[in-house]
Amino acid sequence: MTSNTTAAGLVVAVIGPDAAGKTAIAAGLSEALGAQRRVISMHLGTPPETLASRPLRLASRVLHRLSATDAGQSGRTGRAALYLRALALAVSRRAAVGRAHKLAVRGLLVITDRYPGREPGSASGPSIAPAATSRLGGALARLERSLYRRMPPPHVVVRVRVPVDECMRRNATRATPKAEATIRASHRAAELVRFPGVAELDADNTRPLAAVIAGLSADLVGYVERRSA
Repeated sequence: MTSNTTAAGLVVAVIGPDAAGKTAIAAGLSEALGAQRRVISMHLGTPPETLASRPLRLASRVLHRLSATDAGQSGRTGRAALYLRALALAVSRRAAVGRAHKLAVRGLLVITDRYPGREPGSASGPSIAPAATSRLGGALARLERSLYRRMPPPHVVVRVRVPVDECMRRNATRATPKAEATIRASHRAAELVRFPGVAELDADNTRPLAAVIAGLSADLVGYVERRSA
């Protein structure tokens, strides 16, 4: 693995497709490693709103309601609502990523469930089409991409790998399963999340979860020890 770390703590991003077990692995790592050092868990897919993102989300909700009542402008107004919602999410994610890295500087081990990708179409990444047809859409797409590009990468990536057919089987057992097309799309989107030069661990989550957590914990402890030596 190549090194991309702060002088103190570490940001470890657990990424992968829907139904691959990201949340279970992130929680398991937090519990296992928390016995040895200070650990903070964060969810970067849908982080809390911020003072900066709240007005954007509010404007999105207003436009969404207007789109349902104004038949003549519903398409344009509805798209604007989606664009503002995506921009609000980008602002919230950038703030959460910044907080994660600040905690790492203070010496904490930060385990994140998901991590924003940088390319349009990547998991938890930009979602406004770069070729948005309206002038507003194009401007917001450029702004959204710039927000994602300015987010620092994690220090270590744990890439959860599960075959798409197994993800669909697991998804079918959920209380509210997603559509098959959504699961397949999430596999493609997960592969687009790339951080060149960042240390990466593969997690085959078709094995027993306890074994996966034990192996990843040992790898991460060894990585921290080598960095500190």
